[in-house]
Amino acid sequence: MTTRDQPRRQAWIHIGTPGVGDVIGPALTRHHHALVELGVVTPRSATESLAAAVEVARGREVAGLRTVGADGADGAEEAGGAEGAEGADGEWARLLRRAEAFRADLVLSHSLLGDADPSRVALLADALAGRRVHVVVSTGRSDVDEVLGRWVPAVRRPERLHLLETRGLAPYEAWRSFGRLAGFGTTSLRLDAVTHGPRSGVAPRHPAGRGLLRRRLSRV
Repeated sequence: MTTRDQPRRQAWIHIGTPGVGDVIGPALTRHHHALVELGVVTPRSATESLAAAVEVARGREVAGLRTVGADGADGAEEAGGAEGAEGADGEWARLLRRAEAFRADLVLSHSLLGDADPSRVALLADALAGRRVHVVVSTGRSDVDEVLGRWVPAVRRPERLHLLETRGLAPYEAWRSFGRLAGFGTTSLRLDAVTHGPRSGVAPRHPAGRGLLRRRLSRV
């Protein structure tokens, strides 16, 4: 197979629900070894996941991270976009490099990603320019309309913006739904040792706005 014929790698950005104990992020880090075998690279711990999400959403200076130059001097470049993929010291840049090294799809899940403003989303889109980007937002966020609106430019095509229905689902059902969407099976990726909070999903504060979203988005 030539380089031209090879399928384009994907990036899945999952924006969970804050304060609800979304199972998807913890499940991804718990099974990161097995997921590599399935062609998927994720953060390897909750700490890495949080650091990468903060860098993407708010910039590396907010995350308290700095770039170390060749002369040993500290720099202050941001790691949110393309400039962060080269010679950077943050978790987001390391995640990008690992995905490239394994020639794997990339998945990052955290509720803090919902805080990214349009400029941060644009930087992330630049960093992922060689990948087919999908954005998945779990139901239950009070700001779901605003989050989806800010993340539209990252996906370029509307069918790659997804609303993941998790209200009332058991954790394993939410995990299975996400796996089906992202293209990997979860049967062997059990949640027995995964630490998570209560069931995903609470009633949104602005239910009227979701009628429009149902017409606009690919739903699971």
